[in-house]
Amino acid sequence: MTETGLINDYDAGRKDIRSVGVEVVPVSATLVYENTELAQSIPFKREEPFLAISLRDYRLKPGEQDRSSKRFRQLSFAHGRSVFDQGISREIIFGSPKYPLLGSVDYKGNLVDRNIISIQKDNASYMGLRVKGLDIGTMIEGRRKSSDILWSLGLPTEVIISTHEIIELVEKGKKIGIDQWKHQVIEDIKNGSRFVTTDSSGIEKKVEVAPGEVEKFLKSVNFYVSERALQVPERIRDLVYSKQPDTELKALLRPVFQWINSAVKLKNSGIIRGTPAPETFDVNEPEDIKRYLEQWLPSQLAIFLARMHKNGVTHGYPHDQNASLAGTWYDLDSLKGLQINGEEPEEVDYLKDLRATGMIFGDFPGNRIVNAKRSFMEAYIKERFPEAFKMTFFPKKKIEKLTAIGKMYDGFWRDYGRGIFDPVKKGYVNLWKEFVTKATGIIQPEDQF
Repeated sequence: MTETGLINDYDAGRKDIRSVGVEVVPVSATLVYENTELAQSIPFKREEPFLAISLRDYRLKPGEQDRSSKRFRQLSFAHGRSVFDQGISREIIFGSPKYPLLGSVDYKGNLVDRNIISIQKDNASYMGLRVKGLDIGTMIEGRRKSSDILWSLGLPTEVIISTHEIIELVEKGKKIGIDQWKHQVIEDIKNGSRFVTTDSSGIEKKVEVAPGEVEKFLKSVNFYVSERALQVPERIRDLVYSKQPDTELKALLRPVFQWINSAVKLKNSGIIRGTPAPETFDVNEPEDIKRYLEQWLPSQLAIFLARMHKNGVTHGYPHDQNASLAGTWYDLDSLKGLQINGEEPEEVDYLKDLRATGMIFGDFPGNRIVNAKRSFMEAYIKERFPEAFKMTFFPKKKIEKLTAIGKMYDGFWRDYGRGIFDPVKKGYVNLWKEFVTKATGIIQPEDQF
């Protein structure tokens, strides 16, 4: 019997990835935005608006037709609102003059459970609530603006190709209009036949929320699906599901290496503007995997973040699900900067970005954390504070200086893991300001960190 929604079977080369099958159901939707420049340059067929019905833990009954899509899939459980187009060859590099380095497409805000679409309590979301798998679109315009700014800095990232407002959903196998669905949800919650839940470690639990709060929330929101162009769909978080080096890790990295190699060959340079071309990565060579995980990937993430910081922009949430395995950053809702939302980041905002980024290396397989952090730290300082690497005591004194700043970073990461991170109270802001002052050129050759 075929099993759908557990270990994927869409490609023999990636059979060990814990991806999730979906059933694609076309739905009525209204186009509210299209990037015509990019849309006209895409060299493959685009898809009409659809919902992706998760087949997680679903098994076909005897004689039942397999309705899982051969083209779209949820890459892993960590991709909670998006599915990607697995039919695009990783040797294809597409884009436009403004967005020249793309390789994949995903759809965000259209991934729903098979039976019931859950209303969830989430303090980080609008009005403290969200609809699981859907996107209310409050940040879409900001994402587009942030994307354009990053591309202008030579930082490849996501690009929204189109956005549709969804006007019908699928629940319990049947299509239902948005307004009718909202009304039904409100009535169900009032009569106790449906509950608000919270998602804790992948397990939904019932929570108490006043029906009036749900009603107010649902009446104030619409739902949107965004078609996005990316470098690669794989994120650092996916490394958590790929610990076996000879099977899972190779299966995850194979298409990533294929795209990186193709992009570098096309550009004759690195992925990020102004960076050198890395040597070719071969997934069958352990030393290449080591070089990628311990040097190239953390360095690319660092250069990207440092260039943002150097230009007065912070990410806000640079965690493992927002970092791609091509060394680029996605999910731009939280970016902060004068040119983005009129807010100038404070030094503590840069520190928080660095602290959050430090946590992602725990996802790396094997004993790679120390080397990955060292590569990240050195690349960040070189990009943001290049004068620090032009001093006469470098490279002899470089290790001492990097070690000192590394100890400070370790303090952030250790305290964050304990849940007690307070950069002002711990005095890290003053320490960081002292380092920044010295690193930007005021330091003298005889000074010590």
